[in-house]
Formats: sequence, C-alpha cells, structure tokens
Amino acid sequence: YTTADSEVVCGNQPIAKDLWDIFEEQCCESCRHLDDDYGTLNQTDVSSKYLIPVDSIKMMKFSSKINPRNAGFAPMKLYLRKHAREKSFKRWGDEEGLLKELDRREKERFERGLADCE
Repeated sequence: YTTADSEVVCGNQPIAKDLWDIFEEQCCESCRHLDDDYGTLNQTDVSSKYLIPVDSIKMMKFSSKINPRNAGFAPMKLYLRKHAREKSFKRWGDEEGLLKELDRREKERFERGLADCE
C-alpha cells in the first residue's frame, strides 16, 4: 500500500525508516522483528557465516554504531543479513552451495588439525 506521502506501508504500519534510508529495503517495524532477514551482522559474521570476502563486504551498504568494546575505537559497521545472504547465494549458487562450502572448509580445518597433531 502507499500513503499520501508515497510511504509504503504493511497493513496499517509505516515502513521502518532506517531500513529504507540506509539499506533501501521496505519493511514495516512489525515485520522487521518477525523476519530474520532484516537483522544486522558485523563484518566478522558476514565473512565467516556467508563466506563473503572482505573486499566484497566493503561494497555493501551498512549502518554504523558506537563500538561496544571501546567507544574510542572506530564505529562498528553493521550489514543487513538479507544483503549478505543474497551476495553469498550469488557467489555459491544457493543455500546448499554455501553449506557445502562451509562443510568443505570445516573438514579441511579438521584435517589440518589432525596433521598438526602427528
């Protein structure tokens, strides 16, 4: 639906303005909290869970917040899970491809660990 101000709404709820302003995603506050896609991840999680290289992550839209470890550090960048999934599936084909690659890397780490023990 659209309001007189051309603001997209879900039912009677206006869209989450920050999602639109930062990530250009239309979702109301109610749906946002029900859908995991609209959660945020830090760079480490995007890289490790979705196997996206740092150079590709730097191209993604992000929001910033004060670093929780130390306010004097650089602000923490948060990326939308939906965008991370899309970029990952584009790289690995789909969720199955991503899971296969995660599994392959885990087996490789395990085998390296065994080799180090010998």
